[in-house]
Amino acid sequence: MATEADIAERRTRLLGPMNGWDDEGLKREVREAFSRLGSALESLSGEQATWKAEEAEWSAAQVGDHVVLGTGVMGNITALLAKGQAVTDADWDPPPQFRGDAADVGDVKKRLGDLPAFTDRLFEEGVKTDSLDETANNSLLGDMNWREWFYFLGVHATDHIGQIEKLRSMQGFPR
Repeated sequence: MATEADIAERRTRLLGPMNGWDDEGLKREVREAFSRLGSALESLSGEQATWKAEEAEWSAAQVGDHVVLGTGVMGNITALLAKGQAVTDADWDPPPQFRGDAADVGDVKKRLGDLPAFTDRLFEEGVKTDSLDETANNSLLGDMNWREWFYFLGVHATDHIGQIEKLRSMQGFPR
């Protein structure tokens, strides 16, 4: 179980960069994170996007699907919090949509490509009400308001760019 000190350290490391940014800077940073992730997946062929080092690990396409689905859920959480509404258990966990073959890769790439515009709209809706009173718990970072959840969308995407880069560097990755 994480201590308060652990959570405080993570918050400083992961959310600290957003402190002092204006609205446009925050929105731009998240949009750019999704653009970088989309480019990372777009650069892969179908064979590369579905390659796994081991069966139990995710392929790059599964990573992309996870980010798209997670962004939808976290986007919903962000929108609820910005309106000052509580988050319920029903607001979490959609089922994966990626079925695992190269034919699905185009759909994942398209959905990932839609995320920069989605996050722009999400932010514009959030600032209309801009309620910072309501929070929802993040298992790594504790209670977060809508702006912190919004920034975390980009943190999450950036983390998975690293995962795709690691896959590309592994022995056996298709060239």
